Amino acid sequence: MEIMKQLSKCIEQRHIELEKMKNRGSKVVGILGFGYTPEEMIFAAGAIPQRLIRGGDRESLDDSREYCHNCFSTFHKAQIGYLMKEKDPVYNLIDHLVLESGDEHSELTGMYVYAYKPMPMTWLGIPGDTEYSGAFPYYLSSLEKFKKELEKLTGNQVSQQKLEEYAKLYNDIRDLLGKINDLRKAPSPPISGLDYVKLNHASFYCDPHEYLALLKQVYEELKLRTGVYTKDTPRIAVFGCPIAVGDYRLLELIEDAGAAVVTEEITGSTRDCKTMTSIEGNLMENLAQRYYSKKSKDVYKYPWREELLSVYSGLVDDFKVDGVIWYQLMYMEAQSMLGYVVNKRLKQRGIPAMTIQSEYDFTSRIEAVKTRIETFIEVVKQSKSKRGNRNG
Repeated sequence: MEIMKQLSKCIEQRHIELEKMKNRGSKVVGILGFGYTPEEMIFAAGAIPQRLIRGGDRESLDDSREYCHNCFSTFHKAQIGYLMKEKDPVYNLIDHLVLESGDEHSELTGMYVYAYKPMPMTWLGIPGDTEYSGAFPYYLSSLEKFKKELEKLTGNQVSQQKLEEYAKLYNDIRDLLGKINDLRKAPSPPISGLDYVKLNHASFYCDPHEYLALLKQVYEELKLRTGVYTKDTPRIAVFGCPIAVGDYRLLELIEDAGAAVVTEEITGSTRDCKTMTSIEGNLMENLAQRYYSKKSKDVYKYPWREELLSVYSGLVDDFKVDGVIWYQLMYMEAQSMLGYVVNKRLKQRGIPAMTIQSEYDFTSRIEAVKTRIETFIEVVKQSKSKRGNRNG
């Protein structure tokens, strides 16, 4: 689609737009975490939120070596490399950094960066146990503290009016992304998994008003579009670690092997579209409720309760998935352990599942990875055929 090219251009030229806004006096707030920092608040303060979600290249890992332990999360080593070596023009423009406390890798990234390059930082408290009575008040108080820091940074008050404006805007964005995602449930999805993930990533880089306008066009076009796959195409889910901007090789290899990626659960690297912000009443409390209610459904928090593990089974059922690939970045131990449990459960249901590991090194072993994926897709086809015969 032509619109996808425009959205890709948003990502490519983000640094140019940020420079223009900084020249007009705006501050850029970098966010490192998996989706618990309200961008609405940052915009309401007159600042610009920027999710730090680039990855996929080995150079960033090499750049991180002099600053952090090598046995550290691949994704987060990349963030350290970008922040410290100043080779990424977007990362270079950050005035204030938000670290989502509660994710140990994000916390450690902040500690490493601060040890070598002290910069203004906010540690946003995200309690892990949502059933503890004091958890939500603690999160709300963290947001209130962050609001004061934003007001000091920008010199602007965060008004109820501005919060409402951006809450409505982001509700509309989530609603449309959710509707586009639902189109992937069709026997022949009108959009590839790669394009859907890129569509999500563009929401972290584009002006939200412009992004919403383009998203409306995407949705209207996709509703009328003939599916891009044949009805017997194997339907694959990708679960696991974050897929960053630029880390698209796995999705490309799956689709090149003749399969369709129809759903994903990839550690906060796409937007949660199921939960909206209530516009009635106190907007600060409503935003806190919206973001923290997402936390209660977070499959990466402990303990792994049944309702959380069932998120994966629910996606498999809703999107009629034939096979699952768990994407495992090196040194993200909690995700690795969770992947073992999820894959085992899915295999018990008769759903083929496998794990692909990465340290952003696919280029050096591309043929081996390609062969593994192609072989797995053949196994999925055979399993799909047997299930079809049994159902018949």
